[in-house]
Amino acid sequence: MLKMLTGHNPFFDVNHKNVFKNVLNKEIDFDNVPSESGKDLISKLLVRDQSQRIGASKGAKEIMKHEYFSEINWEKFNNKQVKPPFVPSRDNLPTDKYVSKRFLGECAKDSLVVSELTTKEKNDNQFLMFTYSRHKRE
Repeated sequence: MLKMLTGHNPFFDVNHKNVFKNVLNKEIDFDNVPSESGKDLISKLLVRDQSQRIGASKGAKEIMKHEYFSEINWEKFNNKQVKPPFVPSRDNLPTDKYVSKRFLGECAKDSLVVSELTTKEKNDNQFLMFTYSRHKRE
């Protein structure tokens, strides 16, 4: 939810180990969250002690009653009677119409098309991002 509101992951790091450390230890910067009720909800969702976290005792209904969702009629929502605020056009699909221009110029050099790899290449690349390797015992 924080990523949706601010456009970035507050725990991101290129090193996956650091991502997990950030989730456990990093203080969240709420400066870019657009509303006070959004800040309040996110802070209550991110309480480290899960027994104290919003929704822990009363479930989803406690979250749904939070001020952030005050404009949502949950009965209409559940009955699919709420019109979405944005509906993308389905004409001329696929399209890059909804993709930010800054991404369109980026090279896709890191993309890996698995179907084009040989079996050996698939096996060799299977654990490419893992840092653990088994050592031979002597």
